[in-house]
Amino acid sequence: MLIGESDLTGTWTDRAGDVTLQFAPDHRAAVAAGGLGASCGPEGIWWFHVRDSGTSARTDSRAAEGYGAVVAVYSSVTGPPGPSTVCERFYPSVFRVDGAYVLCLVDDPDSFCSDGGLLRKAPESGDPSNAVPRHPARR
Repeated sequence: MLIGESDLTGTWTDRAGDVTLQFAPDHRAAVAAGGLGASCGPEGIWWFHVRDSGTSARTDSRAAEGYGAVVAVYSSVTGPPGPSTVCERFYPSVFRVDGAYVLCLVDDPDSFCSDGGLLRKAPESGDPSNAVPRHPARR
């Protein structure tokens, strides 16, 4: 499933709130996940995963859309700034459920994400298309 940059950027979380991925337009990323070690994250970068041909794929930091993303999370830095070391990588796959994009972090192609494991994009403030419908007050 192809997803554009404007659809991917924002904050994504699973139903339980155990995993949160943030994608910024400048390709910075932030990750909050229970499985990350204390010395890993939360900051990193992201790229789109694009196809070169039917069987070949690569990551591309300049692509405006892709079939998924790659998120590289850096080790926490203590002391003076230096080169960043990647300590974890996530490979979110993109799907559509009920017309909305969802992300799945399951790496096994023989397994599927359960509904609770899917990451959904949090509504942005001021975006009425993602707002929860309000019911009129009863009299």
